[in-house]
Amino acid sequence: MAKTAIWGQTYKVLLDTGLLQDAFTLDSSTLNGVDVLDGVADFADVTEYVTNVSIRRGRTTQLDTMNIGQATIVLDDKASGRSFDPANTASTYFQGGYGIAPRRFVQIYGGSAGQEPLFIGRVQDLDIDYQQPNNSFAIVACVDDLSSLARTNLTAFNPSSQLTSARVSALLDRPEVAYSTATRSIATGVATVGTVAYEANDNVKSAIDAVVLAEDGRFFIDRGGTAVFQPRITFSFDNAGIQFSDTPAGTVIPYQELSVGYGAETLYNRVQVGVQGFAVSTAVDTTSTTEFGVSTLSLSDIPLNSQAAGSTLAANLLAKYKDPVVRFNEMSVIINGLNAANGQAVSVLDIGDLVEITKTYQTGSPGTVTKTMFVENLSHDITPGFHRIRLGLGQAIVLTQFILGGYTTTETRTNLVKNPSFETNTTGWTTSNATITRITTDSYAGGACCQVSKLAVANGRIRGVSTTSGDRIPVTAGTAYRFSWWVKVPTGQPSCSLRIRTEEYQASGTRNPDQVSSTTVVSDTDGWVRLSFSDTPVAGATPTVTMVTSVEETTTNARTYLCDAAMVEETDTLLPYFDGSTADAYTGHTLIEGPAFTGTANASTSTGTWGLTSTFVGSELDDSTVGLG
Repeated sequence: MAKTAIWGQTYKVLLDTGLLQDAFTLDSSTLNGVDVLDGVADFADVTEYVTNVSIRRGRTTQLDTMNIGQATIVLDDKASGRSFDPANTASTYFQGGYGIAPRRFVQIYGGSAGQEPLFIGRVQDLDIDYQQPNNSFAIVACVDDLSSLARTNLTAFNPSSQLTSARVSALLDRPEVAYSTATRSIATGVATVGTVAYEANDNVKSAIDAVVLAEDGRFFIDRGGTAVFQPRITFSFDNAGIQFSDTPAGTVIPYQELSVGYGAETLYNRVQVGVQGFAVSTAVDTTSTTEFGVSTLSLSDIPLNSQAAGSTLAANLLAKYKDPVVRFNEMSVIINGLNAANGQAVSVLDIGDLVEITKTYQTGSPGTVTKTMFVENLSHDITPGFHRIRLGLGQAIVLTQFILGGYTTTETRTNLVKNPSFETNTTGWTTSNATITRITTDSYAGGACCQVSKLAVANGRIRGVSTTSGDRIPVTAGTAYRFSWWVKVPTGQPSCSLRIRTEEYQASGTRNPDQVSSTTVVSDTDGWVRLSFSDTPVAGATPTVTMVTSVEETTTNARTYLCDAAMVEETDTLLPYFDGSTADAYTGHTLIEGPAFTGTANASTSTGTWGLTSTFVGSELDDSTVGLG
């Protein structure tokens, strides 16, 4: 039965005995009764024999994968009459082939009423420790369901490009995994993973860990036994759910120990992300490298869907780790001295929760430092004399929302190309002396691109449809526009001489002289290369009112090249690519709205709004003024 400790918290430990209760029995069970076909597990309440419990869950840093959660329960086997000893054939737990055995379920509860799960998992080992003259203790080692995923391998399958959250669900849904939908909580991711050919015997946990690394998020088993996927860890507008201080009062809870870190282990001013099938994306903060020297974080074989996505991940990691920061690394709390409400609040903390911690100093300046941190790992040590909880902490950028304020300088951009990345079709595009094919085996943005097969004549090209004015891009005469494309030569194909061509049309449909950019020679070892060209439509008595963009190969040889991420913007400056579903990193700016298609996805223009980071009006909870980036 549950036991209430001298400090007021109530604890309960349940072990699955392998027996079933409420099982349907022919000629015995009643219609509409409590019995069910397979029965339910019969848990033995062993709390009265527990001498101590330890629980360990989470990861060391935000760059690590989650460790398998572990719990250890020590039981007084002598006091139980050797009930837990599998060598005791008289034990009620080991009769008829049943018993407390590996892979059986275990449940540990705490909190003010003994109803809050602290750990839900399975028995890994049951060892008996005999001590002379006649003492014995049962040591039950337990693991959470990350262990089950680590013990399971995939059969070969080849999922298409999808959000990271959808990929995690797809892996859990595999018949060889069959992870219950009732015990999972999958939040929507922000990154898109590409088509991946999973081979037979690829490990499930390793596959999920790779997706989580691509997302820069979390995947763990929570204290209640639910598999949780959390999206990219950037900033949060959430307030900390609980406050700790060395000068507590009211609902502010005292802590016992606090460790502070300020070292090179979390300083990375150069981030290299290698995406499967693409070149390495690199983000560098030159101010930091000049000040502290180069410190590189390298990630390889990341299953994102494009090099642009790799660039976004690299920029996100660089923003978090480019400067050394004083961090609170770990904090411990003794439950014994807390009132019931505060003890309950600490007991229900879990991975991914936000906590606010204040440290007071007797000398120096400032007199206090307050930081809001994510919980990345936690441990419980419970004995008859005390209950200590340790929290391993990770960086959090928590911003206060303002009704008035925000970015004093914002920039709303529009990509005038309606089908810029060929995600669903090639609608809106045609050719001249070439053929085009939508492919999904390569891409710069999204999960598809266009392959252009040019005939053996000069200037064969992919071009926008220009049949009617409605097919063309509307422009303002006399205003500069920037045209850009990402291009690539497939492996094994000859080099291509590529350039952008623009067509200009008057309101009458009369075509003004075309304009062309300089030529760029692209080889099959160059990866994705960006072409750009600034063109100002003709003004005057017969102004240009619509335009068409194209990419052409200038030699007289047959050539094959790839095109993706077409953009036309009303600006003379080349800015990072974006469309309604993706956006490249924009240095010094933070995306605050969108991007989004203005109408049908992949068939309409796209808009997005960025804030100039240095003009953000507001502050983090630790008083460091920053923007959302």
